[in-house]
Amino acid sequence: MRERIWLMKLSLALVAAVPGFHSDTIGVRARLIFVIGVPERLVNDYLICVGTLVRLVRDDAIRSALLHAQTPREFVDALDSNPVAGSSDAGRV
Repeated sequence: MRERIWLMKLSLALVAAVPGFHSDTIGVRARLIFVIGVPERLVNDYLICVGTLVRLVRDDAIRSALLHAQTPREFVDALDSNPVAGSSDAGRV
């Protein structure tokens, strides 16, 4: 059997949903949904990505920019132009 490689690099997709999706688990509406695709060899990068996303969306200004973005470029700009946690690369996801 031939091995298949489905994903070559870490990939991120984002959905900003207004008014959001109801979640019984957390009791509030989820308005930002991230889907992260990761090849097995980059599992550590996945953890870094998730940690960075958590820090980013905790910031009210960044979260608001993501929720109000009208284009994919605005999503990327919201993530990329807002350094978090004192690291110059913290906004790069």
